[in-house]
Amino acid sequence: GRDLIPKQIVPLQCPWAGTWQGRVALQGQGVTPDRARGKLDADVRVAGFQAAAGEPSTDGHLRVTAHWADQLLEVQQLQTAAGGTTVQAAGQVHWGQRTLTGEATVVSGHLAELGRLFDVTLPDSNATVKVRGQGPWQWPAGHLELRAGDLAEGVAVGVDPAAVGLAVPL
Repeated sequence: GRDLIPKQIVPLQCPWAGTWQGRVALQGQGVTPDRARGKLDADVRVAGFQAAAGEPSTDGHLRVTAHWADQLLEVQQLQTAAGGTTVQAAGQVHWGQRTLTGEATVVSGHLAELGRLFDVTLPDSNATVKVRGQGPWQWPAGHLELRAGDLAEGVAVGVDPAAVGLAVPL
């Protein structure tokens, strides 16, 4: 077997290197969760992005739209891409009811690059992970789908989404 438990998370350097360009619009009012209202719309691109020292630089993109009202944070769209990996996500967190609903898809053509960020040795393969979750913060229910290829010569992994259900206490 292979130990896939992260030994450490590579410290991110700050400020992040690269040439940044984009638009961020944030507007709102109120400071307490029950009275605050606001929205965020951001579209940012970076060239020569380097999040951790010693890692190769890459180009990236972040797009997010979200709003907060009546104790509900809704992320309508979160999309990011960098270094051959894309993430798409959307969801809601209800502060007063302490519930969440969301889904995310991560597609990577270079798992080895992602593994280096967590000090985990992974093959230079590809994978798609889809996650959906909902329920109370203390006991959300989730659904996970994993597809991976090129793990080794002639080896692929697929997890039947109907066969996997997750319920993890937080």
